[in-house]
Amino acid sequence: MNTKICSKCKIEKPIDEFSKDKNRKDNKYIYCKICQRKELKKHYENNKEKIKLKHKKYYEDNKEKEHKRSKKYYEEHKEEINIKNNEYNKNHKDERKLYKKHYDDTHKEEKAIYGNYYYNTHKEEIKEYNRLYLKTNNGKKLDRRKKSKRNRNLGFIPLNNTQLNHDSHHIDKDYIINIPKDLHQKYRHNHKKSDTMIEINKLAFEYLYSNPLNINYDNLDKYYKE
Repeated sequence: MNTKICSKCKIEKPIDEFSKDKNRKDNKYIYCKICQRKELKKHYENNKEKIKLKHKKYYEDNKEKEHKRSKKYYEEHKEEINIKNNEYNKNHKDERKLYKKHYDDTHKEEKAIYGNYYYNTHKEEIKEYNRLYLKTNNGKKLDRRKKSKRNRNLGFIPLNNTQLNHDSHHIDKDYIINIPKDLHQKYRHNHKKSDTMIEINKLAFEYLYSNPLNINYDNLDKYYKE
């Protein structure tokens, strides 16, 4: 049997236009797919709240099972899901922005709690992700913007002349010493946290005095007078 008459619209249609139904002799549903969708939509509209409560209860009772199912489905259909999501976001930019703003405004406390929890339980993964991201073109651009913004709030008085493959290291918020890049990257430091600056500043001054011909003595005098 290659055709079947839909019990709803009474139109004879190809058999593949009917959904599967194991409870029927022919293993096909009595309504065609079009009529079936209409009936499901009508049923949902008439029983919206009841269906939502039922789904919510099922999800609460089967959270772990649903998480595993969703994860498995995503892994098996990752590419098509990402394409569909990108397409949707591209065509609904304004709606997405409004939704995000509304959600952020009404869930500030929950987001802060979850953000702290996620960071504390994924510190190493986050550090590794950030490290790898900073090696990408976008990551490098972001890093340059951050450094540029930070430098706009700092002085830039050099105690020595710049050279090839050197970085400008702030020994405080006003003065810099140009030191080799590998030396600058030897210690993680932040000029706002004095305890992180001790070792790197010590190395910077050692380098400064090891190259006396490169020192800007006028600025060095100003530094010591201040």
